[in-house]
Amino acid sequence: MAGKPSIVMTGMLTPRERIWQSVRTFGPRKQFTAMMVEDGCKPTVAYDTVSQYLRDLKDAGYLEVVERIKPEKPAGSRFEAPVYKLVKTAFEAPRVGLYGKEARQGLGVLAMWRCMQVLKSFDFRDIARAASHPTLIIAEITAQKYVNALAKAGYLTTLQEPTRLKAGRYRLTKVTGHHAPAITRVKSVFDRNLGKFTWTQPVQEVADGLE
Repeated sequence: MAGKPSIVMTGMLTPRERIWQSVRTFGPRKQFTAMMVEDGCKPTVAYDTVSQYLRDLKDAGYLEVVERIKPEKPAGSRFEAPVYKLVKTAFEAPRVGLYGKEARQGLGVLAMWRCMQVLKSFDFRDIARAASHPTLIIAEITAQKYVNALAKAGYLTTLQEPTRLKAGRYRLTKVTGHHAPAITRVKSVFDRNLGKFTWTQPVQEVADGLE
């Protein structure tokens, strides 16, 4: 049975996580609409994003539509707004997409991060093997980039320096919170738990790569 949450996620939350945190505040007894959930999102999340995620949660079995009322948004819409109730809860925001299907974005990083917390020492090949399973394959080059970035950002202690013939070995020695550090498109590491970048590519390397 769904229960009223007593724990909230910490760190900087994604729109999906902010929506889910707002949903959980209603618990299993209170009914709510997309507009009510939108009002509970801090920072705010666009109404259309909230509405779509609630539909996906309903399709995945987390929410149930109990009735439909006159339109909330946009003004003049001919579609009635669903009123939901929470029927299944979870601490982490469900990774669901259209029609309630599992959304896979970010699963690879999360899997690698969790493996680092379990393994006493590792190289990038160890991480690629440990994080992969039949429905999620982590390429060695993906694991190598993630390991290298976290080593530069200070999350890993180097046990054996990499050489041309042998991969470096590392141990995870810095865990700042629940979220896996993410490598951004500008080649930096952003830690949502701290709300800051913990490593960015040196400007000289950026300049050198322009030619």
